[in-house]
Amino acid sequence: MKKSKVIKGEALRSRAIRLARTPLFEGLTKKELLGILPVIEWKKIPKGSVVFKEGSAGDAVFLIEKGRVLVSKAKREGGSHNISILSDGDFFGEMGMLEGKPRSATTQTREDTLLIIVPGDKLLKWVYKNPRSALTSGLKVVRSISERLRQTTDILTALHGFTEALLKVKTKDEILDYTAKELEKIISSEAAAGGVLLSYNPYIEEYVAERHWGQVPSHLLAGLKEPPPDSAEFRTFVHGESVKDGCLVLVGPHEKNLLRKTPAIETFGRIVLQALVNAENLAAEELKQRMKTTAILT
Repeated sequence: MKKSKVIKGEALRSRAIRLARTPLFEGLTKKELLGILPVIEWKKIPKGSVVFKEGSAGDAVFLIEKGRVLVSKAKREGGSHNISILSDGDFFGEMGMLEGKPRSATTQTREDTLLIIVPGDKLLKWVYKNPRSALTSGLKVVRSISERLRQTTDILTALHGFTEALLKVKTKDEILDYTAKELEKIISSEAAAGGVLLSYNPYIEEYVAERHWGQVPSHLLAGLKEPPPDSAEFRTFVHGESVKDGCLVLVGPHEKNLLRKTPAIETFGRIVLQALVNAENLAAEELKQRMKTTAILT
């Protein structure tokens, strides 16, 4: 019996240390950490699993110890829109629990993920018993919510301005110039050291660098048979269904900072692809009209 108690005590201390490393509970004393451990559950969630669905009851807070979770929201016309990708140390689900309202988004694991789950009813009981500890963690929740709102506002403002601007430009060069400029601002050096927009040329069967910024290796600016695979050095975002629709390659990606911007970058890519298709169709129509006019004159 004594041996099992020792093992249990070591397990508790180990979990307390792990919990202390998370941003939400960082700064709590050992006694406070041991006090909240009984209400917490560690759970391994396989890749592709839905943690909770939009509209479901908000009855727990989730903290990512290791892994990635996609946050998405349903569209009125069907399908969904990716909002953010969360990773190690991030937490989610606090809004539904604090407001007592249904979940405002759906969350799904992007890889095998280890979650720390704090049931809402048990968390509230702990808050009443430990007001000082709760204040420390509560302020972190408020700061996190404020930061997410600010980031969302910045991204939505940028997307709106980007879409409005692309409606005014008509040529491929104008679209690419403006796209590179806006992507450099949105991504910033905090998320990547540089970036290059690639397009596929079917006549030479190579990917051509259209625009670039920041620190980009020279071999990416020459003709490529294939864009570089994702690695610690590069991260590729495809604009459409296939890489041949065009892509963005980021150099020296800072994974943690880049994850939160990934949905916005993917949305930019889809907007750019449609703008380029429209510009190509417009150019083809103008050429057709010129040929008709020439035929009539001759």
